[in-house]
Amino acid sequence: MLAATPSHFTREIARIINPEITTEHILVILTKGIEQNSLALMSEIYQQELGNMPKIAVLSGPTFAREVAQDLPSAAVLACDDRQTGNLLQEYFHSERFRLYKSNDLIGVQLGGTVKNVIAISSGIADGMRLGLNARAALICRGIPEMKGLALQWGSGGNFLGMSGIGDLILTATGDLSRNYTLGQKLGSGLP
Repeated sequence: MLAATPSHFTREIARIINPEITTEHILVILTKGIEQNSLALMSEIYQQELGNMPKIAVLSGPTFAREVAQDLPSAAVLACDDRQTGNLLQEYFHSERFRLYKSNDLIGVQLGGTVKNVIAISSGIADGMRLGLNARAALICRGIPEMKGLALQWGSGGNFLGMSGIGDLILTATGDLSRNYTLGQKLGSGLP
């Protein structure tokens, strides 16, 4: 089962699907974010609402959905506590054009895909203000230790430095398809 809903609907969706979920299910979370009031990661919300019923995995990384849908070469990380489930999912999702790396760091993979958005907005603001590539690079570089510190405080095993953290940061903080980067550009240039 794939969970690809807006993050602010995650708890509601978890409650809706709860009666249908069994221990035979595997839930792959594609949603990136942190719940506003509880500060819970998406996997934590599903664990709270569904208990230990399904096996939970998180798929995240430097991918724009449009490019994946166009079958352009992409890579991501699949985080899962259960090695056998991780192997099964890697085999299922992996293709000639989609490379999937495994991790057991659910926290780091989720935080990398979430925290990078703040840096991407800042990067877009710098570009919108025409501060130059040096300023953008400095913002991104200074953001990395912040990502690392937050992830370690949250209990990450360090995977945020890979595809789901640095990889996603590079894509989101420099790519014109990034909503966060584009928002930053608009803010930086004074557009409403």
